Amino acid sequence: NKYIRKAAIDLLGEIGEPAVPALIHALRHDKSQVRGRAAIALGKVGPPAKMAIDPLIDSLQDDQVSSYSAYTLSSIGPASVPALIRVLDTGSDSAQQQAVWALKRINTSQAQEALAHHNVRAISY
Repeated sequence: NKYIRKAAIDLLGEIGEPAVPALIHALRHDKSQVRGRAAIALGKVGPPAKMAIDPLIDSLQDDQVSSYSAYTLSSIGPASVPALIRVLDTGSDSAQQQAVWALKRINTSQAQEALAHHNVRAISY
């Protein structure tokens, strides 16, 4: 039942860091609603969810959950910056847009430098 799945995933987000492996597993579920809720729940965990960075980066390619993944990567914070920078160089256009949004929200000097470089590249095309 979708309501039970939603409640279970939300509860995992409240549990925090010990639930991160289960939430990472849920990011690969066949239903987009489950993947989206898992990304949101990881966002509630925040920086302790840093082991989810790579799966969340992969989720940026999934248009149905990419905005949730970008939000969560920004909630994880500076630990996400190197992976988000890689997306600027190698990701799809939509993944790059989500990475830009997340980097703007993180707003560290490393994130700002990457955004400046990305903007210069975009202008040069």
